[in-house]
Amino acid sequence: MYRSLNIDEIEQLQRQGCTAENWRSITVSDNFSTEFIRDVNFYGEVSLGSFTKDVEIAPNVKRHSGIYRSSIGNYEIGDDCYISNVGLLQNTGEAEVRTKTIAVLNEAGDGNIIAYNGLTSNLAALMVYCQRNNRQAYENLVNLVRNATLKIDNSFGRIGHDTIIHDVKEIVNCRIGNYCEISGAQRLTDCSIEGDGEANIFVGTGVVLEDCILVNGASVLNNALLANCFVGEACTISNGFQAENSVFFANTYMSNGEACAAFCGPFTASHHKSSLLIGVDLSFYNAGSATNYSNHAYKMGPVHYGTLERGSKTASGAHILHPAKVGAFSMCMNKISTHPDTTDFPFSYLFGDGKKTWLVPARNLCTLGTYRDVNKWPKRDKRESNYKRSLINFSWLSPYVMEKIEKAIDILEYLQKENGYDITEYEYKGCTIRRSSLTKALEIYRNALLMFVSMNNKDIATDHYEVEYIRQWHDLGGMLLPKVELDNIINNVEYNEYSSIEALETSLKESFEAYNDYLEQYTLYIIDKYFADTNNLDEMAEDAYAQWIEAIKADATKEFEMGDVEQEAYEKIIGSLK
Repeated sequence: MYRSLNIDEIEQLQRQGCTAENWRSITVSDNFSTEFIRDVNFYGEVSLGSFTKDVEIAPNVKRHSGIYRSSIGNYEIGDDCYISNVGLLQNTGEAEVRTKTIAVLNEAGDGNIIAYNGLTSNLAALMVYCQRNNRQAYENLVNLVRNATLKIDNSFGRIGHDTIIHDVKEIVNCRIGNYCEISGAQRLTDCSIEGDGEANIFVGTGVVLEDCILVNGASVLNNALLANCFVGEACTISNGFQAENSVFFANTYMSNGEACAAFCGPFTASHHKSSLLIGVDLSFYNAGSATNYSNHAYKMGPVHYGTLERGSKTASGAHILHPAKVGAFSMCMNKISTHPDTTDFPFSYLFGDGKKTWLVPARNLCTLGTYRDVNKWPKRDKRESNYKRSLINFSWLSPYVMEKIEKAIDILEYLQKENGYDITEYEYKGCTIRRSSLTKALEIYRNALLMFVSMNNKDIATDHYEVEYIRQWHDLGGMLLPKVELDNIINNVEYNEYSSIEALETSLKESFEAYNDYLEQYTLYIIDKYFADTNNLDEMAEDAYAQWIEAIKADATKEFEMGDVEQEAYEKIIGSLK
């Protein structure tokens, strides 16, 4: 593939300001031309492709591919790259760039995610789950990942074709793939910046990356500082954001704030300078300004963690002390220090005063904000259609949530029965529930059962359900599946039934694609359990859905009546509700 330089080429490169420790260590492609190699210092073994076309290095700014005013040691440079003003591009062969061990959730613990170029949110979540629940499965899963990456040679640096690198101070021990752009970065050390498609990976001005992996469509911009992190598909890290030992997946957006030991699943968003995401498991999440998580609850070091299930939010100034578990699509406000567990109460409000935490179950189901959130996420998926590696289910009123709503109804009815119907407040797992909130929550949750039927009781292709597939559900990094399916996958990992990581990924994809079958079975189960004797079920279900839409409209009207929403914007929102 490569040949040695001839005497004429060496002399021409020297006339163009180039130097080399040993010209015999420089090899080039058959179509190589010296014309576009100027003022370059070569060290060690370097292989160069051909440079035949113009590239756009900025909007409406084109330059010819080639290498200019740079120092390069022990690197292979692909065809039609543009490399200019790079202080040092060097590979020492001493770094491990195939995989990175990242410690999420437990800041003081051992690494639990083995990140590599093909990591998905689902595999990362499976690693965390197995580490806690099945050590043998975890060790086998780690071996599958390491076996998949053994073919990557760390001893020689590589830059793929059609990549642009300019005005960068230092790149050491990095593998950089095709169609990447690194512009104005400060320092990249021991990193893998490679996708498996043609989605650009962009690293911008002032960025410092150490021991990081970036994949398809990732962007790290504007003075961001990352250490030992994984940045997944179509993620953006920007505006001075700082992170260490954290993972970011599928359309996550991080700006200004900080993260440490954070698992940021699909569509996690944090925009504000004063927000600190530490030791927390998130997805479809939005952080309010000055959101803060504390993981020193018992003075034993940063060993505690929190989980905010999919779709949750924190209001401005929210402060949550770990350990804490918050149910799906909930809103957290003020200082929550009682270590609540509200996983069985989706769509709730939680607010605290530093001593006491109040839980308002179900209320967030009837807000315009939740309605807008669940409709916007599918539209904001920026991943290339052919390279969507993480498996993401956008369903919101799903069996995963409905299972919890079933539990919530049982718990609230039990609290009434055991404590009386007339007391002012009820206590549950670190939270206080007011009587009026409990009564209203039962009404909303029961209505949600009918809404679920209304949304799914159409064109069902089966007339039976299997109990094991509907009793428990799990959210595996954005993928919803029955717990029994997850257990089967973990058992196969434990007993080495998968010959490769690709075989495991195929199994996960099969479960992902079977979701609609499971959904049909769960819908039949809900009908059988709650509405078997109801002759007018369809009418009741449609009425429940209509009531929900009216509640959303009322919430929008309430905001409009505050006086700072334009009439046109209000009417557009009302018109979109259906």
